Amino acid sequence: MIRPTRLALLGFTAGLPLAVMPAILSPSLWTFWLVAMIALLLLVGIDSLLALSTRRLELEIVTPEILYVGREDAATITVRIPPGTLPRFTWILETGPILAENSPQASRGDTPLTFPLRPLRRGEAEVAALWVRWSGPLGLSARARRIVLDRKIPVTPDIRSVREQALRFFTNRQYLIGQKIQRYLGEGSEFESLKEYQPGLDPRGLDWKATARHRKLLVREFQAERNHPVIIAIDSGHLMREPLEGIPKLDHAINAALLLAYVALKSGDQVGLLHFDERIHEATLPKKGLSSFNGLQERCARIAYSDRETNFTLSVAQLSQKVRRRSLVVFFTDFVDSITADLMLENLSRIGSRHLLLFVGLRDPGLTAIRDAKPESSLSVHRSVVASDLLRERTGVFRTLRRRGIQCIDATPTELSTSLVARYLRIRQREMVG
Repeated sequence: MIRPTRLALLGFTAGLPLAVMPAILSPSLWTFWLVAMIALLLLVGIDSLLALSTRRLELEIVTPEILYVGREDAATITVRIPPGTLPRFTWILETGPILAENSPQASRGDTPLTFPLRPLRRGEAEVAALWVRWSGPLGLSARARRIVLDRKIPVTPDIRSVREQALRFFTNRQYLIGQKIQRYLGEGSEFESLKEYQPGLDPRGLDWKATARHRKLLVREFQAERNHPVIIAIDSGHLMREPLEGIPKLDHAINAALLLAYVALKSGDQVGLLHFDERIHEATLPKKGLSSFNGLQERCARIAYSDRETNFTLSVAQLSQKVRRRSLVVFFTDFVDSITADLMLENLSRIGSRHLLLFVGLRDPGLTAIRDAKPESSLSVHRSVVASDLLRERTGVFRTLRRRGIQCIDATPTELSTSLVARYLRIRQREMVG
C-alpha cells in the first residue's frame, strides 16, 4: 500500500495560492500552478519507486511460548534489509483483547525491536499481525504492510511468581517447623525425639522416665503436626471479574492460592481445590505431596470468568457435603457492602462451626487513595465520602467475621500472598485445625 506523506500533502496545500494567482493577476499564470503540481506528482512517483520494496523486507519475530497473567514478557522483532538502505520504520503490533495495547515504535535500518506483552487475564492471547510503515528517500511517499502472524499464546496463572515467593519462606524459621530433622522445642504437639538437657531449655519438657533410664537429663522435642486437610475455595462469580491494579481479582486470588498450596504441600499437609459461583465446579479432593501441585495448577488455569452471581447458600451446603473431616477452609471471595455481605456472613458462620475458616478478601488501594486525597472540588469531596463509607462498611463486615471466630485477611494485591502464607504458618504452628 502506497500513500502520500504529510510532507507531500503540505506541498499540495502550498500550491493552493498558485491556483488563485491566475484569477487575481493574469490568466496566463495558470501554467505556473500546473507545472508545480505536475513536478510535485513526479517527485512523489519517483520517491515511491525509490522506496524499499515490501518484497525485500524480511522479518524474524520471536514470541514467548507461554505468558503469565500479571507478568510482562516481550516479543522480539529482527529486521533484515538490503545493505545501503536506511529507511525509518514505524511498527504497530496488533494483538487480541487479552493483551494490553502497545504504542507504535520507530526504528531505523535493521535495529531490533522489543514489544512488551502484558496479559490482562487468563486465556489464549493472540498476536494477530504486525503493521509496518516506512517512507521513501525523499519523504514524500509512504509504504505500509500488514504482516499476518496469527500466533496464539496460552496465558496461565503466574507460576514463576509463586515459585519465587515460595523460596522466600524456605529460609524462614517458622516455615522450617516440621520440615528439618532438627525440630524446634515446644513448637507443636507431636513427639519427635529426645535431647539432652542444656541450660536455657524449658524444664517443663523433661522426660523423667527417660532420664532415669539413661541416667542423664533428657527433654522431649516436638514438631508441628502434619497431614491436615487444606481446602482452597475460590469464588469465581461476577464480583471477582472486577480488575484490581489491571488484573481481575480472580487472578490475584488464584496466584495467592497456588502459593498457599505449594507451601502447604511442602509442609506435609493435604490440599484440595474447588471454585464456585452459583454452584461448586470441579472440586478436587485433598491430596498430599508436591506431585499433586501440577494438577492444582492445571485446574486453576481452567477456572472461567463467570458473569453469574455467587450463591453462598448452595455452595456452602455442597462444600459441607463434600468435606466431612475438620479442615482448614480458605475462602477467596469479596463483597461490595454490608447489605450484600449479610447472606455471606450467615453461611460462612454455619461452615465455621465445623471447620477452621480463613476468609480472604482483596482490598482496593484506590479506595484508600480517594478517601485520603486532598479535596479540590465538590465532586472530589463526594467521592471521598463515598469511599470512606465503603471502607467503613468493609471494616464492619470483617469485625463481624472475627467476632464469629473466623480468621480473616483483608489485604491489597501486593500484600496478599505474604499475608496468606504467614497466617497459614501461624495456624499450623499453633495447631488450630486440630
